[in-house]
Amino acid sequence: MTALLLLLFVIVGVTLAIIGLKILRNLFTNFRPSEHKVQADIRKMREEIAPFTDQLVPLDSQELELFSLNQLNQSLKKGITTTAKGVYTSIYQEPLVAYAYKRYLGGHALLYARTATREIVYKIGPKNTQVAINQEFYGSIKGNTLYSDSKGRKALAQMNRNTQELALPVLVGDREIAMINATVDAATPQPRAFRYVQKNISESEEQAFLTLAILNMVERVVE
Repeated sequence: MTALLLLLFVIVGVTLAIIGLKILRNLFTNFRPSEHKVQADIRKMREEIAPFTDQLVPLDSQELELFSLNQLNQSLKKGITTTAKGVYTSIYQEPLVAYAYKRYLGGHALLYARTATREIVYKIGPKNTQVAINQEFYGSIKGNTLYSDSKGRKALAQMNRNTQELALPVLVGDREIAMINATVDAATPQPRAFRYVQKNISESEEQAFLTLAILNMVERVVE
């Protein structure tokens, strides 16, 4: 009997040690993820939202005006890491932007977003966010400003948070493209994401605006 109890204690001890090592490894890999880990997560996110990508409606100034804060297939899970995904729609329920998000430990996160024509990857760090569009480096975000380089020297667009208004103006260069609604009106069944959208937006202006807007909207969902 004593030998049997000793064997049982050994088995339990080994099992607990293995579980503890797995937990520690999970914590370590999610504290400051390696590039290999990040790329693996990007591939997983791409697969997760692949069923929605063929349905996405191309974005232009008209669709931006109709862009809603409502989502289809939305999910949010919080634990050691925070994960989220969903599909933003127009006020007419047209799918416009699909995304998947993962927050690691230590101030790092990953956001993968798809429009009809663009794949946008945000590698979010404690100091800045690196952005790639269609697998090419596009710029970096520090604070409220999008830069065309990783050093934060040439500004492309800026979101003004220093305002008392319920919408955040976004300037591309010196031109205000639109305002991002900072709050959701619960009485409105189809709350719009943007207001005062300019009519004659160029493709580069739209790209810069969406880069800031998508990040802002998703971060408000997962905060």
